[in-house]
Amino acid sequence: MRIVAVNADKGIAPDGTKGASIHLRSILNAFVAEGHDVILHSQRLPKSSADLRFETRQGTSAENIQNTIIDHKADFVYERYSLGATTGLEAANKTGLIFALEVNAPLFSEASRHRPETITETSESVENELWRKADLVFPVSSGMLAFVTEVRNHREGVHLLPNGIDPGLFTDERQETRRSGPWTMAFLGHPKP
Repeated sequence: MRIVAVNADKGIAPDGTKGASIHLRSILNAFVAEGHDVILHSQRLPKSSADLRFETRQGTSAENIQNTIIDHKADFVYERYSLGATTGLEAANKTGLIFALEVNAPLFSEASRHRPETITETSESVENELWRKADLVFPVSSGMLAFVTEVRNHREGVHLLPNGIDPGLFTDERQETRRSGPWTMAFLGHPKP
């Protein structure tokens, strides 16, 4: 399949080192590994394409995305939900394509509590519109699944797609250790309220 992906969050660089960047890159690289052709429209261009198996184009206007859809003969649009962004949905609607939305967090709710300066008077209605009008919604947790389903008033088209791990990011080299038995893996993340 030919996929046009959209990342409208200017804080997420396709080649960045923060978790959201690694997640975006891993999802799109996984599409390519499965044999799909991917073009990403992003607010930021990568500084290096070393780990990218997909093409990246700067700009997330509906017109730019729509032109790529037409030129690329895309099969669907896949967007990582960003607060206030509707251009992926607009471009998919104008070209008659399926719009798939990955939802990692209730961004309006989070921003209202912790970053109120980042929201506008339309942020909540835009979030609700995206969640309702997307053909497919992929929340990453059972909590997000419940939240999205409540906003949509139905579960049709909503599919839980939990976060995972890309074992290819880790080498097979193992250090010698004195410990015997099974290993335990821990996640050390960035604590947020």
